[in-house]
Amino acid sequence: MNLDIRRKGASIAASMREYVTDHLTAALDRFVQQIGLVRVHLSDVNGPRGGVDKQCLIAVQLAGGRTIRAAHTDTRFTAAVHLATDRVAHAVGRALKRRRERTGRTRPWESPPEA
Repeated sequence: MNLDIRRKGASIAASMREYVTDHLTAALDRFVQQIGLVRVHLSDVNGPRGGVDKQCLIAVQLAGGRTIRAAHTDTRFTAAVHLATDRVAHAVGRALKRRRERTGRTRPWESPPEA
């Protein structure tokens, strides 16, 4: 899984980069074989005025070309990253489940559906 982290208008502190990397790796680890690129964009929507304006946008490119996106805005970057990561992990799981159901493929340890 390739991870690209960017922050609009400023550089990212090493601790924030590590937090984002650790949190995304833990949330998406079970899907790592089906994920190509993960892009994270952090931005401060209102600038220095404060408020609920720290935004995290996450785009996960799945094998096969489909892109799953999730976003969250909060007062802190860590909260925005946490909730956007949870949303994108859930969406990736749903998309991959639909793909498996559509193609009829199962994992070797799953029993085939009975007719």
